[in-house]
Amino acid sequence: RNWVDLKNGFEFIVWVSNSVITCLSQYESVYYPGIWNHRSLIEEEIINFVENNVIKKLSHRLKSFVVDVVYSNDDRLYVCELNPFAASTSSCLFNWKTDYNQILIGPFESRFFPPSNDDDNDEEEKKNIDQLKIPDDWQT
Repeated sequence: RNWVDLKNGFEFIVWVSNSVITCLSQYESVYYPGIWNHRSLIEEEIINFVENNVIKKLSHRLKSFVVDVVYSNDDRLYVCELNPFAASTSSCLFNWKTDYNQILIGPFESRFFPPSNDDDNDEEEKKNIDQLKIPDDWQT
């Protein structure tokens, strides 16, 4: 296969239970503005991709599984990994114990890592840092 350059951080995990997508999670617990700001579109694209390309091809043999999908730099989706529908598979922003019913039966839910409250202050903090001046007597 040819090498494909992937978008940094654009990996997602999707739970399929009895051929139905129940959950979608951002893989990394890291805030990425490009993911957070476009999460609805990302959700829609991933659901369409998994339903039309993965479930259709596997449903006659495999009804429940967990699939990792990634975006390439040219915004194409790829299957990165196929895993068993089991607690041994990473749960990312979900939890196999506390979210078990959600993962098993739904209804569908997606989770993306949100910005922290500190991120709201980043622009103000950058302005304050830019205004700092080293005292003349400290310079060599």
